Amino acid sequence: MRSRSKWLLATAAVLVLAAVVYCSVALLGSPGDLRATAAQTQLVVKTKQASLPWPEYGQGAYGVVGGPVLATHGVQKPVPTASVAKLITVLCVLQKLPITATSNGPTITLRPSDVAIYDKYVAEDGSVVPVRAGQRISERTALEAILLPSANNIADSLAIYAFGSLADYRTYATGFLRAHGLVHTHIGSDASGFLPDTTSTATDLVELGSLVMSNPVIAPIVAEQTVRIPDSGTFHNVDTLLGADGIVGIKTGNSDQDGGVFVGAVRTRIGGRTTTVITALAGAQSLDGVLADSRALLVAASRSVVTVTVARAGEAVGRYAEPDGGHVDAVVRSDVTTTVVRGSTVRATIRLRPVGYDAKAGDVVGALHLPTGSGPDSRPVPVVLRQAPSEPGIGYRLLHP
Repeated sequence: MRSRSKWLLATAAVLVLAAVVYCSVALLGSPGDLRATAAQTQLVVKTKQASLPWPEYGQGAYGVVGGPVLATHGVQKPVPTASVAKLITVLCVLQKLPITATSNGPTITLRPSDVAIYDKYVAEDGSVVPVRAGQRISERTALEAILLPSANNIADSLAIYAFGSLADYRTYATGFLRAHGLVHTHIGSDASGFLPDTTSTATDLVELGSLVMSNPVIAPIVAEQTVRIPDSGTFHNVDTLLGADGIVGIKTGNSDQDGGVFVGAVRTRIGGRTTTVITALAGAQSLDGVLADSRALLVAASRSVVTVTVARAGEAVGRYAEPDGGHVDAVVRSDVTTTVVRGSTVRATIRLRPVGYDAKAGDVVGALHLPTGSGPDSRPVPVVLRQAPSEPGIGYRLLHP
């Protein structure tokens, strides 16, 4: 009986000690950090489409370099691109035979076969630059001849020089287009677009224009007014809009099958930075008509700029859940704004870090990040606590050690 009493006393002592230890740990130990209910989330703000002077004919589209197509007009179905196809040619050649913005690349010696290509296009009343066998031009000069006077013969000759044949160029260019998501563009049997079997949509042409204006070699070339080609002469850019209203390119096209195609580019200031807006029109009756309509479209698109409020001062952009059911808001101190082209969707990312119970109201706990490329607007915006967190009560601590 005495031994059983000792056992009960010992058990009771152990239980008391365990209870003391448990309560000490539960009440005096650190409750840990609070974590945001979503450590990374997004705010999405859509802007209204711009009101643009679309022509009644054909199809059109517009967007910004490095961004998505923002608006379209008409049925987006593949139509002949005419000489706009040369943009694909020069992009592919530069990928195969890269040069820098300041180098001229390899020297190309023209052969009798190049003269035959020239004679063929002359007979078909195509746009050409005269050549002779033995004439030597640099890769850069060839690119200028293709993009400024829109020389069909140089487009085919350069494609054959770079890829071995027009058939091999076609295979390469098809892969290039698929790699860049231009799935509605088809490469035909030449590199110049003279034949009607190279086709595309206005949407794809805007994406193509974005690739061109992102290229450090081609973008300056399409902005040139004239080019001197050794042994051939001086030639003017057929893009007569160049230099007007901030227009910096890109390429004209006209044929019997598509009277007027134009991919244009205009520079505008958005949010303290320079942005290039791209437009594409196809299906006009004439080159003069598509150029006039493109000028109006480019001017309107460059002015379709809007300031967007992503979050207002004091607005909660995050939350920390307290263990006993309460919560602490994470807010921005001041209005968060950015400037974009109408039709854009702004996606701001909020990243919040864990906080301790010793945090105070106003402590910085993370940042709101606007999209990369927003100029001065893209600086991270501090996110702070609206109020200090409350430590869990005695009851909660005892039940959740």
